[in-house]
Amino acid sequence: MTRWFTFNEPIVVQTRVYLDALRWPYEQNTGTWMQWNHHKVLATAKVVRLFREKGYRGTVGCILNPEVTYPRSKAP
Repeated sequence: MTRWFTFNEPIVVQTRVYLDALRWPYEQNTGTWMQWNHHKVLATAKVVRLFREKGYRGTVGCILNPEVTYPRSKAP
């Protein structure tokens, strides 16, 4: 196997939890959302570093979730 992935749709869970408040703890908290994303980026960086240090062949990435988004209003 030469293609590895750290996270599947890395932004979905924390968005549903802390931006949309659709899952427990049902609160909107942008700071916590950003911190969660930050730690996922750090975790991915650690995996890539270890992957390279161990000399594994292949690539490491993540599986993104493309979606169409629209603005909430016409205001700039």
